[in-house]
This record gives sequence, structure tokens and C-alpha cells, in this order.
Amino acid sequence: MKRVPLYLIIYILLFGELCSCERLDIPLPDEETEEDVTPSLPEQDVNNDVRDGSRESPYTVAHAQAIGDEYFEVEDAWIEGYIVGWISGSHYPNGARFSAQSAGNTNLLLADSIYENDPAHCLPVQLPSNSQIRQQLNLKDNPQNLRRHIKLKGDITGYFNTTGVKNTSVYEWFGSSAMEDEKIALSVTELYEDFSSFALGDSLNQNNWNIAAFYKYNWKVGGNSLERYATVCHTDTFSNRPFEYWLITPPINLGRMKNPYISFATSYANWDGMSQLEAFILSGKNPYVIHLLPYVDAIMANPETGQENQWVKSGEVSLSSYSGISYIGFRYKGISSGRDGTTFRIDDIRLIDKD
Repeated sequence: MKRVPLYLIIYILLFGELCSCERLDIPLPDEETEEDVTPSLPEQDVNNDVRDGSRESPYTVAHAQAIGDEYFEVEDAWIEGYIVGWISGSHYPNGARFSAQSAGNTNLLLADSIYENDPAHCLPVQLPSNSQIRQQLNLKDNPQNLRRHIKLKGDITGYFNTTGVKNTSVYEWFGSSAMEDEKIALSVTELYEDFSSFALGDSLNQNNWNIAAFYKYNWKVGGNSLERYATVCHTDTFSNRPFEYWLITPPINLGRMKNPYISFATSYANWDGMSQLEAFILSGKNPYVIHLLPYVDAIMANPETGQENQWVKSGEVSLSSYSGISYIGFRYKGISSGRDGTTFRIDDIRLIDKD
């Protein structure tokens, strides 16, 4: 018998295995497939709040910041938040401004909290030049936009050397306002404030009161262990510089009152010849962006005609001609004289409903 070489047996076996394999269809390099490989916006989960950046599920500011850290840039994403300010100059965070006072028109600051004042929790938003977006959103021309709830579409990318939004193309206001909801929840129908519950030296930007200032904050609690009151005094080493300080009550719900009246007492000391104290009714906490309606019937301490350190009662001032939720704002303003200005005091603020 003729012997078959070993290498030939191995060849036959291998050839048989290859022939028994199933055929593999490998597409050519230029052959199209039906699989959709279009990249989608990354879903973000911040504190179990999953968002995909769509109009129906916009990113929060925290989501957008996380995207900036991970992806650096995402185009055409929706982001929601509250307009809390703007950026002055070209430096951030030092240029962050949390008011509409002297605002520019090229950018906004967006935050998840309506009263955010920490730049680390804010998102700079570019308002493109020569666009309706800039015309309609900027705080210089639209100061009433401060604290409003908005969602907008743009590119999450680097802006002011941090994560921000550029190329803003469209926006929508949210139907309900968290600020309005808060005003209703915190509003009062009666009030008596003699400031006895405050500590001496306390700032009055607390306990549901609010202060605002053009130049710097200055309202605080003065007095002694027996008597306390709200007090303000302007100190400035420069002359001829305007100043303006506001003390604003908690929100008053006039819609739930039938015959509302307010009263208070005021006094002054060390008149500088240039300062004055006035009282107004306001429709919001920001006195610089709303129409002012003065209390023409309120009697105020008047340094030109009154006596120093003498408390003057305002009389009962009717609020029946107003409706809805309002605030009482006390405005101390003047021009600096280069020394301590007039001291004004307010006490015994009382709101009653003479049903």
C-alpha cells in the first residue's frame, strides 16, 4: 500500500473545515448601512435629575456646567434658569453683577436659584450682536427681566474663561414665575415691626425684609437694649457723589385686605443739608426697575422744618387704592458732602386691615 504523506493529510483536513464554514458578507468600505450614527446630545444626571438638553427637557445650569467639564462643547442645547445678573468688563467672576443697575447689553448671568449671588453657580450667556435676542433680553434695556425664569437655546462652550453659552438663537419664558409664587407664599396681611427681635447692628437684608442700594448697602438695626429701630447713614469721603439706599418690607397681599392702612414713625439727626427720606409703594423688590407711586399723605421727618431726634408719626395712610401684592419702600437718597450724612431712622411699621 502506498503511504500518504502526513502533510497532505493535514492539508485535506484543513481544506474540509474551511469549506464547511458559513459565508460572511463583509460590506465594502463605501457601502452604506442603515444604522443611524448621528451623535445625540449627552444626557446629564445631576442629583438624579436626568435632562437631555431638548426643548422639552432643558439642561439646568448645573447640568450645563457638568457638560462643560466633560465634553467642553455641545451645540444647539436648551438650558433653563433665572436671569440673576450680567458681567461687567471682560473678567469673570470679578465682573459678575447681581442687579440691573448700570447693566450692559451683551450678556446675562443664568442660575438655578432665583436669588443666586455666587458666580461659581452661574452660567454666562452671550447675547449675539445685532440680534433680537440681545434687544429683548439684555438688562440695560429690559431691567424687568431680572429674576425671570427662562429657557434658551445655544452652544454650551467656553465663555469668559468658564463654561457658558454662546450663539443664543431662541428663548421662551416659563409660564409660571417662581418669584410670583414666592411673593404669594410670603405675603402678609398684617405687620407690626419694631425691630426688637433683631440684634443691634444686624443688616436688614434678612427675615423677609430686603435692602437695595445705589452705591453700597447701609440699612441696619440701631438703638440700645430698650429701643431698636432701622437706621441708615451715608458716609463718603468724596463730595458730590449721588447715593440711594432702600429698605423694603415683606410682600403685602392687598388683594386679601378690605381696607388696608399702614403707619410708621421716622426721625433724623445731623442733617447734612442734602439728604431726604421718602416712602413709596412698589410692585417688586427691585426699586430701580418699577414705577414709583409716592405716599403723598404720609408725614415724614423733615430736617428743614422738624426737630432733630424727634419721632414723627406718619399718620394712617390708606392703601385701598392699590391691589395685588405690593411692597412698601423707604428711600434714603442724597448727594455726598465728603463727611457723614444725615442719619434717618424708621420704627413701629404697622399694617392693619380696618375691616
